[in-house]
Amino acid sequence: MLTRKLAKILRGSVTPFQLMAAAILGSLLAFAPGLSQAPGLIVFLTFLLILLNANFAVAVLVGIPAKLVSLATMPISFAIGTALIDGPLESLFRTLVNTPVLAFFGFEYYSTIGGLILGSLFGVGTGLAVVRTVSTFRKKMADMEEGSERFNKWNEKKSVKMLKFLLLGSAKSKTNYRELLQGTPKGTPLRPLGIAFVAALTLLGIILSMFAHDTIIGLAVCSGLEAANGATVDLGEASLDLKAGRLALIGIAAADPDQLDRDLFRADRIECDLSVRDLLRKRFRLDAVTIGGGLCDGQREVPGHKIHKTPIAGEADVPSSEETTTGSTIDDYLKTAHRWKERLAKVRSWLEKLSGPEPSETPSGESLTERLRRQAEATGYARVKAGHLIEDAPTFSISKLVADSVKTPWFNDETLNIIATNISTQPAMMSEPFQLSVISSGGLLKGQVNMNSNDAIPGGTCSVEIRNLSTSRFAGDMDLGADTRIEGGSADISLDGLWRRDADFTVDLPLKITVRDMIIALGNVTPVQVPILEFPVGIHGPIASPKIDVDHKQLRDAILKSGIGIAKEKLKARAVDRIEEEFGDKLPVDAGNILKGIFNRDKK
Repeated sequence: MLTRKLAKILRGSVTPFQLMAAAILGSLLAFAPGLSQAPGLIVFLTFLLILLNANFAVAVLVGIPAKLVSLATMPISFAIGTALIDGPLESLFRTLVNTPVLAFFGFEYYSTIGGLILGSLFGVGTGLAVVRTVSTFRKKMADMEEGSERFNKWNEKKSVKMLKFLLLGSAKSKTNYRELLQGTPKGTPLRPLGIAFVAALTLLGIILSMFAHDTIIGLAVCSGLEAANGATVDLGEASLDLKAGRLALIGIAAADPDQLDRDLFRADRIECDLSVRDLLRKRFRLDAVTIGGGLCDGQREVPGHKIHKTPIAGEADVPSSEETTTGSTIDDYLKTAHRWKERLAKVRSWLEKLSGPEPSETPSGESLTERLRRQAEATGYARVKAGHLIEDAPTFSISKLVADSVKTPWFNDETLNIIATNISTQPAMMSEPFQLSVISSGGLLKGQVNMNSNDAIPGGTCSVEIRNLSTSRFAGDMDLGADTRIEGGSADISLDGLWRRDADFTVDLPLKITVRDMIIALGNVTPVQVPILEFPVGIHGPIASPKIDVDHKQLRDAILKSGIGIAKEKLKARAVDRIEEEFGDKLPVDAGNILKGIFNRDKK
């Protein structure tokens, strides 16, 4: 009962120190941004609350309104954190962020610093008010006990004692209010039971790390991957060898956030070398990552569920392609444009993560303050951090990742061999830029994505070659009109261009398509087989919604040239057959050469 809790504070032996410590610590815990942002800080404050002889009831009673105030004043906390971190105390916070153990306190988050300031002020103010209220109450009660006979008689009535017991509980302390005002020996700064509890908890943690650390690691890895993926991540087993620095994940499957009935990626086993030394600085550096039994875009037996999808900064502000570039959109050429847009949005998201945090000054002239405000509106104030404080090593990096024989439904029976190097959340801190190589087992696909090492030109290059792709694989997706049909044949597609990390993540990708032995049917006209057809296509603009430029004159000339060749061959064959029917053996010996010369002349 709330009244009994209040009675224990007013009538018990709690001291002003216990009241003030409880108010401050309860307020600081309430103003902390969250366990994912500042796990070390929250654990430290909780242990401090247990160790100090602070009153838990006061901590809870202060913490509840403090949490409501912290949510309402989050913009103020963010502004204070911005002024301190990006101001005169930047070097101090830079040191804290890069110090072992303290790196887990979340000092790189603007809301953490601002929350500590406002939480301290709220806690001190509330604590003073609580101490004064309790002291005033006890003083008045002491004066009444010593100077009012009527009060003492009234206080000894059975009905009053019964009412006090029901509302306030029994008074465990035998001291009077005058003694409570002066303090009692029970009000020691440290709580003996709290010391024993923390020691036992530490011992339990050591035991769990020895016998159940694989389960703990599995839960931690699963939680982290789900937060990054935005959807369910299933993990069969995790094994961590701290001495050898080796981590193994068995039976992992990450659901696609946009198609929860499918897996974005699945693997039988993932093994890697882990730097334990960097873990104390909240740096996750993985070396020699190998993936076995990989599968992309597989069907899930049980659909996943969304965890959290962090909006891409500036995603809603991407200008429409009509305003930025010229040309047709993928909607004009593809019947499945919506699916391609989803895939391109994923590519944009991956490029944004791989290219690291934005620079303090973007090419468009956006200032640091404007960028932080935009990020806060997109992701929330508690999630915005000062990534520029992190030094020496990225918070997450993979030196080399190798995935052999990855299955995917996109390439039939062929598998993919994937090699990625220098993957990082802060690419500028890596000695070499990011590179990605994808080669299919049968030679159908060969792709390469590189990131520029020059920060002055954010972005990179991209090249893709697809050989002997069946035209039926992409013709079904193309919007060719009701009277046009394409059958048979194969196509070679080559792409080599640039991608830029600007506000829209734009691309400039010249594309060359070569089709062989394709059959084209136009309306009721007899289908025609085209031996070879080459034409270029330009792809440019925002990667999530690019423009497609097709040189229709060049395409028409290519089709016409191919058609003339077909017509000449048919006309030649018909002429030879007709001549043989008419003249038979009477045909001169050199007539074949004469006909060849006639039909090889470049005339309609």
